[in-house]
Amino acid sequence: MKVVILTDFSESAFKAIDFVYRHFKREQLQVRLVHCVTKPGSSASTLMRLDDLMKIDAQKNMLELTTRVQEIYQKSPDTVILFGHLKNVVKQLSASEEIDLIVMGTKGETNLKSRLMGSITESIIRASILPVLAIPESWYNHKLQSITISTAKKELESAPFLTLFIENLCLVTPRFNVLTVTSKDHQGLLPRALDLGGISFNVHTIENEDVVDGINSYMESNRIDILCVYHRHNSALDYLFNRSITRTICADTEVPILAIPSQG
Repeated sequence: MKVVILTDFSESAFKAIDFVYRHFKREQLQVRLVHCVTKPGSSASTLMRLDDLMKIDAQKNMLELTTRVQEIYQKSPDTVILFGHLKNVVKQLSASEEIDLIVMGTKGETNLKSRLMGSITESIIRASILPVLAIPESWYNHKLQSITISTAKKELESAPFLTLFIENLCLVTPRFNVLTVTSKDHQGLLPRALDLGGISFNVHTIENEDVVDGINSYMESNRIDILCVYHRHNSALDYLFNRSITRTICADTEVPILAIPSQG
């Protein structure tokens, strides 16, 4: 599995690296660490341009990071330092390279407005045509067991990717669930189980007018180690849906979120 991990060299970003190396099957894993340097404005009279200094600093930090990774996990990932805005870099990566998954750390905001608007995680999810796995800074390192997919459809989308994702995870006595949040009028229309490449997912239905409230309610009383959600590009509802994803990611939860671009 080919994985790109976005890093700003923070401890929050290292949580994403730690998650990948601890919970993916390493013999099948190809990891690339990507750091993005945003170009500053600089004058021609500057002896050494500020962006050159930033690149040198980034190279030093990347060397320290790869040394740390080698010492802890005995692995040497590929590394790339790119210039530009992060969401544009993500667009280029996901469009031009054979990558299966983008992974990033995310730090929860305490300010309510910040939680709902302007999230870096939200902008990456919007920009990427690939699945994005967001690892909360508060995530507690325990063995993976329960994967829950939130969808209102009668079939599971992106079946090839989900199969690949599950096959590459180290799971202990795994449990697979589908969570549907719907109004009372729609209950009973969904099956009790869904199949994904021979893997059976039990379907759980929550009655709630608000999808995010329903998801959070379910997480309060059920163990979820990874929550998978779908999002759509180029849709009139895309902005509202991604706000919901952001609210879920920034909620007081230790659950990693896998955001998968919807096919429809």
